Amino acid sequence: MGAIQQIFRLYAPSYIEKFGKDMPKNHLKTIDAITSCRTQAQGFTVYECDKCRKLHHIYRGCGNRHCPTCQNGKALDWLDRQLERQLPGHHFMITFTVPQSIRPFMRTHQKQAYSALFKASSQSIKKLARD
Repeated sequence: MGAIQQIFRLYAPSYIEKFGKDMPKNHLKTIDAITSCRTQAQGFTVYECDKCRKLHHIYRGCGNRHCPTCQNGKALDWLDRQLERQLPGHHFMITFTVPQSIRPFMRTHQKQAYSALFKASSQSIKKLARD
């Protein structure tokens, strides 16, 4: 069992109880997919071993694009491609945060809130670069 799956199994029920009504449906679907990944809930495939002729039952993955178990290979390939594209020189990260008081609004209106956040952060970086 992966670390994210373990965290979701332990803490998702209480998190969903507290925030579930404000969570987008796709977040709930993702949590459900990851917690059931490679379990009986996803079904299984039967393989016959060429050497011992025994049947082996392997639980299927969820296939969710956010699942670290199912998408690990794709994520590593993506990272390799990004590292090849990286320009030489020093890099740094800028983090934009929002006040705690507006986080509930952002949770329930993600499309509008993140659009506004990205627009404001982009304008801030452009102004900083001009100055």
